[in-house]
Amino acid sequence: MGNIIINGVKYDGNDIVIKDGNIIIDDCLNQIESKIINIHIDGDVNSLQVDVCENINIDGNVLKSVNTVSGDINILENVGDSVSSNSGDIKCNIIKGNVITTSGDVKTKNIEGSVNTTSGDILTKK
Repeated sequence: MGNIIINGVKYDGNDIVIKDGNIIIDDCLNQIESKIINIHIDGDVNSLQVDVCENINIDGNVLKSVNTVSGDINILENVGDSVSSNSGDIKCNIIKGNVITTSGDVKTKNIEGSVNTTSGDILTKK
């Protein structure tokens, strides 16, 4: 799997959950000192669930799903399942599942499932 960097600190793992100031990677608990969270993953990741962050940048694939309450999601490659964000733009290559964003744009080459945005544009690359 990929290298995980959260606020400049490197972590190893496949399944990532960030909630209430805690990072849980493969069921191991870590704490975040900063209120501003930036996530960069160089390579593939299994799944990612985040309550609040500034940005998620993944230079690889998400094999399952990625979800955030607040924060932009940028994925260089594909998503094997769904992508959701209550508030944030979603950008990636191919999404094999569904896409949901309440407030944000969706930019992708192809969505194999459904797409829903309350306040945002859906843009597909040709």
